[in-house]
Amino acid sequence: MSVYLKKIKRPYLIIALLCVSVISYWYIQIDHSNPPPKKVYSANADYPVLDNVYQLADKADLIVIGKFTGDRTPKIYTDENNTPIIRASISSFKINKVVKGSINDKNIFVIEPASDEDDAIYTIEGYNLMNTSDKYVLFLNNSDEEGYRIVGMYQGQYNLSKDSETVLFDSKDSKDHHKELKQQVKGIYKD
Repeated sequence: MSVYLKKIKRPYLIIALLCVSVISYWYIQIDHSNPPPKKVYSANADYPVLDNVYQLADKADLIVIGKFTGDRTPKIYTDENNTPIIRASISSFKINKVVKGSINDKNIFVIEPASDEDDAIYTIEGYNLMNTSDKYVLFLNNSDEEGYRIVGMYQGQYNLSKDSETVLFDSKDSKDHHKELKQQVKGIYKD
């Protein structure tokens, strides 16, 4: 009878070990596939708040419609002690249409006032970085640096593909202001 019990116990032991292995593997995968959300740090800036899209267009040297290519490099501005004071990004942008200004290149570099780093997202005035799947209207100014600057922080970038918010707003006033400008932009600038 003891041989019979050993034969019965062996399959149960194997099944129990398989169950423990599967559950352990599942637990490890769940733990690593859902990392905690990144912290968002938003800095304030002093910039003119524009009343309408015509003021925005007047301030811009270049207005373009196109897509972010996926190439982005962090740009960190430091003080005299080499301490980071502004975190931005230099993003490659493929132009589909030039609305204002003149440019021969189909790809340009844009300095975006935000940076997505390993530990956190850093943004100025709630600006949200462009993504590769959507089309944007950008209001840009020439720069002495390696790219064009977005006019008026969040006021100079509009996602034409989505009605969702383009920026991580700090206040309801900024959110409402951007929404109003976006309606004007979508009514005027089309690809």
